[in-house]
Amino acid sequence: MTSEASKFDRMISNLLTAAKKQSSSAPEEPEAIDYDWDSPSSFTLSELENLETFTAQAGIEIAKALSGQIREEVELQADKPQQYYAEKLPLLQSETANFCISLSTEGSKACGLIAIPGSQTIEWVAKVLGGSAGNSEQERKLSSLEAALLQDILDAVTKAFSNAFSQAGGKTLKPGTEISPKAELPEANPSDEYTLLSFRTGPDENQPTISIILTCDVLAGAAGGRKDGQDNESPENMRKKMLTTVEQGYVEGYVSLGTADLTIREVMDLEEGDVMLIHKRIDEPAEFIVHGNAVLSGYLSRCEGQYALRIAEPKKTTSKGKKR
Repeated sequence: MTSEASKFDRMISNLLTAAKKQSSSAPEEPEAIDYDWDSPSSFTLSELENLETFTAQAGIEIAKALSGQIREEVELQADKPQQYYAEKLPLLQSETANFCISLSTEGSKACGLIAIPGSQTIEWVAKVLGGSAGNSEQERKLSSLEAALLQDILDAVTKAFSNAFSQAGGKTLKPGTEISPKAELPEANPSDEYTLLSFRTGPDENQPTISIILTCDVLAGAAGGRKDGQDNESPENMRKKMLTTVEQGYVEGYVSLGTADLTIREVMDLEEGDVMLIHKRIDEPAEFIVHGNAVLSGYLSRCEGQYALRIAEPKKTTSKGKKR
């Protein structure tokens, strides 16, 4: 057996071995994550990050407002925003006593509420009056004076949150006129989407929290999502924006001079200086290939010391990549 024949046999053997290994190796199964059907997904990851930033800033503003009301420094720890359907909101199902006030946007459209635990409320009201709440007073009802003071506290919290909300791109919020001892959303449907913003009065997760519930569509402004006036955006404008985004992407292509049919023997016998003919005349243009489709044709040229393609004409293709 000649050395050339032996070399050819080894190459064929290597090709067959490689093909066998490739066919026997099963592709890895992609990791699948079950969709959470119990929680809405109104916001993207970047919008949720924006909401976290906004919630932290809102917590600072609310703490300042509370400090001014009770004449004592207050620090609040903002938790991550949580999305819920109305029927799944934990605050509405909690048996813990809360004092709540409704929230609405301009035009009196109800959009959520603010809730403060009863024990925390008694403590703050007592501090406004210059005293402190004892353990025996944690569950008692508020007097008319204490209710008025609580209204002032809730108004201050709402104003501070609304100011932070407006600066972040949200709508102006207005508090209701009546304090309710129960968290309710009377105008909500079970499938309505809400976001819960929580502010703890200490680092302990069991500390009392100020809870603010807002509909996801109202909160979208602070998330950097849909703004006012965009609800009725025309499909043509949306198409143009999507096209503009797609056009910024990069694609990789290559220039094809042509093709040639050679046997394995002929490929093995090629040496430096040999000439290989391709199936294209010298006066025919080369093609620029992207994802297997010829999108441009032109002629080889030079530019700034590099090979270049002087465009002759673009090649129009159908959705399947075939020439029309």
